[in-house]
Amino acid sequence: MLPDHSEPKKRRPQKRKSCIECIQAKRRCDCGGPACVRGVKQKLACRYVPSPSPAVQELSANNIASNEQLNNEFCWPTLFPELQRNDVALLEQYSSLENFENGSFDVFSGPHGMVGPNFNTSKFTLPSPVPYTPSQPAITASSSGLPGFAASRLDYGLEQLKLAPSTMVYKMETPWSHHLLYEEYMPQSMHDALGVCALYLTKNDMNSSFVFKHIELGVQKLLESPVPEKPIELLARVHALLLYQIIRVFDGDILARAQAERDISHLENMAYSLQSIANQQEALPPFLPLYPTETAKGLWKTWFLQESARRTFLICFFYLALYCLVKGKKSFCQDNTALPSTFTASSHLWHARSVLDFAIAWKERHHFVITDLSYDELRKVGTPEDIETFGKILLVSDMGIDDTKGWLYTRNGCF
Repeated sequence: MLPDHSEPKKRRPQKRKSCIECIQAKRRCDCGGPACVRGVKQKLACRYVPSPSPAVQELSANNIASNEQLNNEFCWPTLFPELQRNDVALLEQYSSLENFENGSFDVFSGPHGMVGPNFNTSKFTLPSPVPYTPSQPAITASSSGLPGFAASRLDYGLEQLKLAPSTMVYKMETPWSHHLLYEEYMPQSMHDALGVCALYLTKNDMNSSFVFKHIELGVQKLLESPVPEKPIELLARVHALLLYQIIRVFDGDILARAQAERDISHLENMAYSLQSIANQQEALPPFLPLYPTETAKGLWKTWFLQESARRTFLICFFYLALYCLVKGKKSFCQDNTALPSTFTASSHLWHARSVLDFAIAWKERHHFVITDLSYDELRKVGTPEDIETFGKILLVSDMGIDDTKGWLYTRNGCF
């Protein structure tokens, strides 16, 4: 049989797919531009997944270009291996998915995924913000769907990360940021981040594009600002970027996740900048003067600034290790950077509402300085009252959720 020398058939141009807003809302889209009919009626800024160019389609058909080459040419985000522009079939799949809920869809699993077909990313996203009441958290977190061994150690910490934007707005604290840290002075970077968090809690289908635009402006302003010298300003800078990253990674918005991927190295560099503060351990006397309290007050402020820095340093590397685990990078998870760090396990000291409460707790309550992430002394003589949320995050990451609950139960406590 003679070889076929006829010209290859030309591909028909790809039909435009539904806009991201209609996909997330599970609504039919007429694919109109610049906005669809639904977008015009509801005043939405319609966004479409860009169609690959004919050159990219040809490369995909012949399978002759690597993902790295295409990424360099088109600067396509690398957070999600499935979202490479050389895979037209997957782009079509995203436009027809039926399980978009709250902006969540499975980009981690599948034949090109990072974790595997059983990885449930519908549980890996931040749920839509709900009104805050004292009896329920502002954002209801859920399990990550990680494999069993990892899930038993990381799910609880992941839930607390997701809650950080709302707890910062409603309570002015996170498990790694003391509730009085910004009482007297809040740097501009934290002012901006707090405003973004409050705006994010109001996000809906009508204003989501505006909210994410505001987030990106906040990140851009933060990264372009000079590195501060004051410890409180340096700490606020890290807190701000961490809040931006939590929102963008866990919300479920495709573009937001890609932008978070772009800035992941900045968070790591900022975390390293905290080492000078985190490594400081103010030598407090065994007893703090109860009267007059001026001396004790100064020591208390120094303690919760340094303790916030120590906890922030650790939570940044917890976040980065979790990110790399999901991404499929094992090298970072084996990094021992955070091991020499310390933090104080004492809910009485951390939650003290006044200098007098702190001085009494320092004198009468046992507190554990956790070094090299070793919890042996805490497990032997500690009590449930010694552990607050941050301690639980790291204790669960070390022991697993069931053993942690069991340890608390044997000491007449509960999780």
